[in-house]
Amino acid sequence: MGRLLRGDWHSVAASLRGTGLGASPWLAPVARPAKKWLIGRMQRQQVIQPPIAAGTAPEPLLEGLELPACESPRVTVVIPAYGNLGYTAAAVRSIVESRPAVAYEVLVVEDASGDPQIGRLGKVPGLRYHEHPENLGFLRSCNAAADMARGEFVCFLNNDTQVLPGWLEGLLDVFERHPDAGMAGSQPGLSGRPDAGGGWHRVAGRFGMELRSAAGSCRA
Repeated sequence: MGRLLRGDWHSVAASLRGTGLGASPWLAPVARPAKKWLIGRMQRQQVIQPPIAAGTAPEPLLEGLELPACESPRVTVVIPAYGNLGYTAAAVRSIVESRPAVAYEVLVVEDASGDPQIGRLGKVPGLRYHEHPENLGFLRSCNAAADMARGEFVCFLNNDTQVLPGWLEGLLDVFERHPDAGMAGSQPGLSGRPDAGGGWHRVAGRFGMELRSAAGSCRA
């Protein structure tokens, strides 16, 4: 009750995660509008932060990094990587700091880059980390990761991407509103990118769009 009175909507959403209330047939008539209302509150409360600095030493990015334990994730967030610990750790940290109100896991798949630093992600509590024994290339690496995913939904996230609060809920909302949708993507917030050729993508889920095909930094 204290969270409601304070208007701490992210904490409210986190406390409801995994309770099973959304699956109750008694609450079915109100579950969907209540979820939409809560997501709207979270997005209005959102404060856009500058991108997490990934070009410096990775220690600050790894310090205290821990993902919630989840045996039955609804979503598997797959981050394909080819070395580059800083960018990848920043992407993982942004997911944790976005505090998704849905059960999720993060799977980083390293495509045999030979970079000895990237393996440090294997020690992050709660993070699933897999190294391919040989280089598969981007597409085959993603296909292999999809086979390892445990979630009902699989979300592919580029390792140079940082997400914002509400991003994952917004993507899932597409499938709830349109049961025949096979794919959804987020529109990058380009304000986080220094130029069009590279750098940061900031992803906000409220811009979720139904797509027949998708290209970009985030696809589910």
